[in-house]
Amino acid sequence: MIKPIFSIIIPTYNSLKTLDKTLRSVLNQSFKHYEIIIVDDGSTDNTFTKLKSFKDTRIKLFKIKRSGGPAKPRNFGISKSSSNWICFLDSDDIWEKNKLSILYKFIKRKKFDVLCHNEYLKQDNNIQISKYGPFKKNFYKHLLINGNSLSTSATMLNKNFLKKNNLKFNESRNFVSVEDYDLWMMFAKKNANFLFIDNILGTYLIHNNGISQNTLNTLII
Repeated sequence: MIKPIFSIIIPTYNSLKTLDKTLRSVLNQSFKHYEIIIVDDGSTDNTFTKLKSFKDTRIKLFKIKRSGGPAKPRNFGISKSSSNWICFLDSDDIWEKNKLSILYKFIKRKKFDVLCHNEYLKQDNNIQISKYGPFKKNFYKHLLINGNSLSTSATMLNKNFLKKNNLKFNESRNFVSVEDYDLWMMFAKKNANFLFIDNILGTYLIHNNGISQNTLNTLII
């Protein structure tokens, strides 16, 4: 079996309405050398049963005790990953078919620690384009002053850098909805090499209430 180039971490909780479309956007990727690590954060509906109906051998399925946020399932997924490139995808977002193919071209050219592409932002029938970045000198200070400029479902990390610097998502309840922002800042503080890709390779679904809306607010500070 060929070792996967990408490990795709999908945390999920009671996501029956959106998970099918999200997962199929990965299974339909033009680039095929990846694994999907789905971590069910204690769902109480039929999400886990639905997930077991997908028979693709690239899917690794786990269920953990309810944590109340995406940090713990993401960290758990990273611990189960077997590739050096960690992609994140929330269970209501979707990717364009050529996303992994484009990312692969970039990582073949030069060593990066964090890559992030642009996205569509969709709320009801309203669709906008969100451009992330750009990278600035003293990026840690830039993020601290200007707020989050990355999106989790659009971001890929170098696991070697993650492990070398002992970094992970903060699982504290106080960090729910900003645990990703905190991690990007820690990468910047450690002088990680960021790359912002000027391609729209995914769609971020905005909910009227809850974590998705709170996360959006951190992106537009």
